[in-house]
Amino acid sequence: MSSEKDRVGQRVGVLLSGGVDSSVAAQQLLQAGCVVSGVFITIRNPAHIPCTAMADRQDAMRACAALDIPFLEYDATAVYQEKVIEPFVEAYRQGETPNPDVLCNRFVKFAAAFSFVLGKGFSCVATGHYAQVREVDSMHRLYRSVDVEKDQTYFIYTIAQEVLNRVLFPVGGYTKQQVRAFARDAGLPAAEKKDSVGLCFLGDVSMQDFLSAYIEPKTGEVRLSAGGAVVGSHDGVWFYTPGQRHGFTITIGERGPYVVVGKDVAHNVLFVRPSDDVVDGSDRFTLKDAVFRRLPVDGEHLVARYRHRGALYPVLLELHDDFVVVVFTEKHVIAKGQSVVVYGHDEECLGGGVVSG
Repeated sequence: MSSEKDRVGQRVGVLLSGGVDSSVAAQQLLQAGCVVSGVFITIRNPAHIPCTAMADRQDAMRACAALDIPFLEYDATAVYQEKVIEPFVEAYRQGETPNPDVLCNRFVKFAAAFSFVLGKGFSCVATGHYAQVREVDSMHRLYRSVDVEKDQTYFIYTIAQEVLNRVLFPVGGYTKQQVRAFARDAGLPAAEKKDSVGLCFLGDVSMQDFLSAYIEPKTGEVRLSAGGAVVGSHDGVWFYTPGQRHGFTITIGERGPYVVVGKDVAHNVLFVRPSDDVVDGSDRFTLKDAVFRRLPVDGEHLVARYRHRGALYPVLLELHDDFVVVVFTEKHVIAKGQSVVVYGHDEECLGGGVVSG
């Protein structure tokens, strides 16, 4: 976005979650001379999920009161159901392992809520994400945060260029420890509030508990690799992902540890191997729904990760008309539906895509 001095007088809508990061984002923008309002995204959770929305809403209102800024509210229940929950559950039915936080950021925060804020006359939107935006060669680019442990670019890699041009990440240039100190110094109510965990907007709920309301558990066989002997049982292949080491029952032979290496969705069969015998994997993965704000230049060193805060591995990209192939220098086991996010020069997040094969 623009430099600090250029932000003076800008009207900024900050997406407040009720946590310390978004509260400090608002505080930092006020300090920079912006005209700030807080915007809370309301989502009415499914009946089977414990709801923390009211408590989070109160915390967001307290942050606005402490900062003496207006409080706005946007109800994203419908778009969350259509764009996050429904495709998320359907992907699991098809045997994939999607990331709900990627979907949530793409369709709720940086699409629906973004449009709501701009529709209220604000010039840009800010969030408490740990990421950075820099202007390079007249183009706004997304970079990893200063705090590498808190970096959230993996979750927001799909952000469109036209959106990135009007987004601010005020805490991305600081460590979490510094953000906590800012909150304490400013007397913000969320200064000591614990970081949120669990699924986006759903709180601390297990994946199986969430999915069980949509996909009925069904006992199936656990087999040693494809075509191997039956060694146990499970509650339904939809609830498991490659690399998982628990949640199924081994009743025959050595008790483990075993690792999930595949699944037959049509016949509800889970395939496992002893953990010291896992050699499956690939160095090539086809990405669908690929989003790249900038394509790499010839010779640019690229790295990629396939989980939040996961290791960064050297990769090459093969660009095709309808898909992208990411090529690792060693074999990995990556579940279909997971996102692979690619970084280029100087820790710039170029984009990524969803593993389809």
